[in-house]
Amino acid sequence: MSSDRRMLESDSLILTIQPAQGCDITSIVDKPTGLELLFQTPWGGSHRAAGTGPWAGDSVTAWLDRYPGGWQLLLPNGGAPCSLNGIEWVFHGEASQTAWTVVEATTTALDAEVSLARAPLTIKRSVLVHGAMLAITDAVTNTGPTALNIVWGHHPAFGGEFVDDSTTVQTDAKTFTADTGAAGTILQPGATSDWPAATRSDGGTIDLSCLHGAGAGVAHFGYLSGFKSGRVRITNRRRGVTAELTWPIDELPYVWYWVENHATSGYPWFGRCHVFAFEPCSTAAAVGATEAAARNLGLIKLESQETKSVTVALNVSH
Repeated sequence: MSSDRRMLESDSLILTIQPAQGCDITSIVDKPTGLELLFQTPWGGSHRAAGTGPWAGDSVTAWLDRYPGGWQLLLPNGGAPCSLNGIEWVFHGEASQTAWTVVEATTTALDAEVSLARAPLTIKRSVLVHGAMLAITDAVTNTGPTALNIVWGHHPAFGGEFVDDSTTVQTDAKTFTADTGAAGTILQPGATSDWPAATRSDGGTIDLSCLHGAGAGVAHFGYLSGFKSGRVRITNRRRGVTAELTWPIDELPYVWYWVENHATSGYPWFGRCHVFAFEPCSTAAAVGATEAAARNLGLIKLESQETKSVTVALNVSH
């Protein structure tokens, strides 16, 4: 990990942020129980800081090589890399792969900013911890002369002892649609079902609101839609801890649902990882901004000099 990490702390939470690595949130510890909520990769993202480690020939591998786990901002692209304005918009977006500048920091709050190179966008981020609540506000400005359509998403990945066979997912989405090409999946590609059910490739169904314990050998990826409210309660009943995530569904109407539970034998997981991610996003599928536009899967439009702001919050309870 980069040495440029910042710690925020309240009476209930300890938060670790890596400004030099996409302003990622790499750890959220619930102080009353000592429970780590976020997934952390075995390789720890140790080669992710600019100018260090092996450099991959494609942006998907480069991102995964440097993925520490935790919580990323996906912007201006999410999912597959795509070509726009004569340049590649990299996998999961430039904002999650570049160094941010810390403007101001206290023991409970941090303000940071970054100007992207491959799109005329400036992002200002405010992170605040107060009691058992974490709030992240990102304000994005299009500094270019023309309108820009972007993917905007959050990539919180949960893991460790917080995700086991007692963990449940409660949300009011209407439907779940399986991805068409998730490696190791047991789901029927492209099938849409009423949440929390998902259609298996053998014709059966699986309840996605109940997670498996480590070693189950399953992988899922898809997206939820039709939310009445932007809210999910992820509860570990064994530990008695609930993480409630909230987000604005007007800007982020979809959620990407990802499970990797010791299922993928190849790179980068090699059967080692158990992670569950619940990712609010502007776009229905992780296909990249160009294909999302072509398929009308949802993008956020920023006019020239326009600023839009989104706040995503996490509250931990017992």
